[in-house]
Amino acid sequence: MVNIDVVEDGVVRFVMARRLLGKKLYRSACYLVDGLLVDSGIPLLHKSFVKSLSGRRITAIVNTHAHEDHIGANAILQESRGVPVFAHEKALPVLSNPRKLSLLPYQRIFFGEPSPSAGMPVGDSVLTERHRFRVIPSPGHSPDHIALYEESRGWLFSGDAFIGGQDRVLREGFDVRGITKSLRMLSSLGAEVMFTGMGNVIRQPARQIDRKISYFDEISGRIRKMREEGVEPSEIARRLFPGDLPVRLVTSGNFSAAHLVQAFLRAGDKE
Repeated sequence: MVNIDVVEDGVVRFVMARRLLGKKLYRSACYLVDGLLVDSGIPLLHKSFVKSLSGRRITAIVNTHAHEDHIGANAILQESRGVPVFAHEKALPVLSNPRKLSLLPYQRIFFGEPSPSAGMPVGDSVLTERHRFRVIPSPGHSPDHIALYEESRGWLFSGDAFIGGQDRVLREGFDVRGITKSLRMLSSLGAEVMFTGMGNVIRQPARQIDRKISYFDEISGRIRKMREEGVEPSEIARRLFPGDLPVRLVTSGNFSAAHLVQAFLRAGDKE
């Protein structure tokens, strides 16, 4: 299903999620502003999404990163409407060959595999008729992650650089040091409104971003202290973040408390 609403003057939000056993699965959001489509959603919902775009002007797509739940309608919009796609240069090989994502069973069930699309490097800025969006590299969630900032309006399209809540599991390979550095940079922008990749629209976002950074700093300190005391990483995960078994089972071990602990230990080793 795809829900559509206007969340800010000139910004249309599309929030999509598949249903399984009557429940909505992981959400993904796209935004359309002045003809610019920021991300293109879940592959398995691309037909519903494209239908929801009927009658709306689209001049370009910018992918914040090349994860499967953000590039799902790239190909069909290119083929049916000739829309160009822009992304970080590191994302381009994945756009042209999504098999490089090596999707696990849960990802295929939740999202599906995207079709190939032809992307171009996004450059330093994206211009529309009314707006100029500064392209801000924000790696960590993925090496190819970017955010878009419209300074005159204070609009920050953050993709998955900011995910709310207090993480108790993490996906394998996430760069916590990079995530934290990107969060500090995004906080410093002084944005008025942040449009996230999961559909949350946050006003005066620096406060929430700073809370996330503080949480990361806190758990990093606790993890490193326990490790210095000789506690093994698996035991640290069990003590600090119990109850991750359901997530591990569903994601074939891709998300786990152990990955979170290892990510923070790797980040500490680089300091």
